[in-house]
Amino acid sequence: MLTVDEKGKKVRESDLGFFTYIFYCIYDWLATFGLAPKCLKKLKEIHEIREEACEQLDPVLILKRIKYL
Repeated sequence: MLTVDEKGKKVRESDLGFFTYIFYCIYDWLATFGLAPKCLKKLKEIHEIREEACEQLDPVLILKRIKYL
């Protein structure tokens, strides 16, 4: 599956292997405290796409959309 955010960045499922997942977990913790390094471009792209997906799947937002319909 290919995931693309609004800026056109592409991240594939195969990009998130075991070691990448481990490094991403560390990156995510660092990003939580605002200490994520900017030089890790692939992890930054994964993080941005994951945050966007979480925002779109927010239950409050989904209920507002259903209510609007």
